Amino acid sequence: MALTLKPTLYLGEGRSELGAASRQIIQYEVLGLPRGWNALIGKKDGHWQILRVRDSQPESWSGTYPTAGTALKALDDELGKS
Repeated sequence: MALTLKPTLYLGEGRSELGAASRQIIQYEVLGLPRGWNALIGKKDGHWQILRVRDSQPESWSGTYPTAGTALKALDDELGKS
């Protein structure tokens, strides 16, 4: 199963110049991970980071990725090597 992102945390509830509601996604849950794994990808200090959880044991937020998609790719690549 391919890894996918599910938005879980948003910032803002303003209006854009065209009047549409605008919210910025700042955290995703990663879906499609192997059994025993969970992960979040969140925007922290202007860049995206990964929080890995293995067998209910969280690690520290890590990485500095320009987009959530590049963080997801890095996680996918890491899983392919394990």
